[in-house]
Amino acid sequence: MGQTTKKPILLPVRGLDVSAPAEFIDPSGAAAIQNIEINRNIIRKRTGTTVIGASLGERVMAYNELRTGEGNYLYRFGPTSVEMLDRAALTWSDVTGTALNGLTTDLYDFAYPLLNGQRILTFTNEIDNIRKLTGASNSADLGGTPPKCRYMVAYQSYLILGYIIDGGSVFPSELAWCDTADPENWTTGNSGNAFLVADGENITGMGLSGPYFTAHMESSISLGYGVTTSDVFRVERKNTGIGTAAHQTIKNIPNAGQIFLALDGVHIFDGNAAPLVQSKIVDEIREGINPAYIKQSTAVVVRELDEYWLAVPMGSQTVPETIYKYNYRTGDWYMDSRPNLTAISTYVDSDESSWDSLTGTWDDHSERWDLLTLNEANPVVIIGDSAGISTQRTLDTASDNTVAIDAYYTTKDFTAEDFGLETGRLIRWKGLQVWAKGDFVDVEYSTDGGTSWVAVDTLTLESDYPSDDAPIHAWFDVVASGLRLRFSNDTVDETFTLKKFYIEATPREMRK
Repeated sequence: MGQTTKKPILLPVRGLDVSAPAEFIDPSGAAAIQNIEINRNIIRKRTGTTVIGASLGERVMAYNELRTGEGNYLYRFGPTSVEMLDRAALTWSDVTGTALNGLTTDLYDFAYPLLNGQRILTFTNEIDNIRKLTGASNSADLGGTPPKCRYMVAYQSYLILGYIIDGGSVFPSELAWCDTADPENWTTGNSGNAFLVADGENITGMGLSGPYFTAHMESSISLGYGVTTSDVFRVERKNTGIGTAAHQTIKNIPNAGQIFLALDGVHIFDGNAAPLVQSKIVDEIREGINPAYIKQSTAVVVRELDEYWLAVPMGSQTVPETIYKYNYRTGDWYMDSRPNLTAISTYVDSDESSWDSLTGTWDDHSERWDLLTLNEANPVVIIGDSAGISTQRTLDTASDNTVAIDAYYTTKDFTAEDFGLETGRLIRWKGLQVWAKGDFVDVEYSTDGGTSWVAVDTLTLESDYPSDDAPIHAWFDVVASGLRLRFSNDTVDETFTLKKFYIEATPREMRK
């Protein structure tokens, strides 16, 4: 009936691939993946998060950090309040001043202009007057009575506003800017305004990109730059055919351009064009996103991982609790689930784990000792949720604020073709040889494309990989034309790291 053969599943690991039926994707791709980190082609249950202080008492809408010569200040923003983190005590204090009047649908935007030679943080929720934060003191209205707005950027010596609300009237294609080096002067000097009228569309977001500022509209992106004439700025429209649909997703990624979420997927603007990011999950995002809540989407760049994390509301979700992670170096995508997520950002936390502060032995940790993540000056990911809770990514934690992380890696559907045999041949699937470390990993298989699953075994792991000639075995015996495997762990404070596995199988007769 045939000789037993082994199918080695080796590097590289290519991430999530839903571009084709699972039997047609690459053996190194995943048909489904959740809460898994892939670093240096090693599959690992992702690290967890720990809580930071008490609840805000309302939905966390955003985070932002102000870095000045006097110190770094991390703020969290709710619809009606602002709080600042005491990094040493890990407590939050109120710095709202007069209560804000926003709702959970009123999103924030931020900028960092200079005022009297000092960096400040300005913010808008479109409802209240533009406010400023200068450090540990309460927020206050920005002087000069600037108009309200939806978007803002600090560019060169100017604070530039977009989508203007002035005197009860809305001007969705208008830009306005302050006097040179004075964000509290909106009436004299070089202060002024301009309208982006070429498309007859609304401004949907603003950002910075190299030596320019950008203004997104529904079907174009404009580049703005300073000039020496009385115009102050010149704005050039680029016929990109698309702009952002969620301004909090606009980020810059190294050596690539400005990445953002649009109605049809993720794009990167290079200064002239904004092509769709070619990926094996683009259809999943485009077809699955909840259009009624797409504006709630948000994003962050995690530079030490070379990743852009895009949080979006998928299906019936009303908050962006599904995170797609795009590795802009390899082009691969992964997926996380963060229930009730409403805000995500990074901040510099000198108290985060460094190599010297991690507990356990060297073998307990898969990180390199010189990893950038373990540098105290490296930004830490912080996450807020709809209940007002703030948590931060912590390297030596294997749960999310004491809640289990449900992590799984699901392979393609292996068939006779993966063994170099003709299509349609049945296979007797006999087991696995596994090289993994950590605590435990559950192994399951499916012969019907993931509709139903059969538990094989819970493998007990050690703190280091088994040697090449002594792998961990997982035995089963089933005859089918296809086999899909799933490696998972959903237990509090448990993790696993998977390096490779071999499938043991014997060819059988042709399927009738």
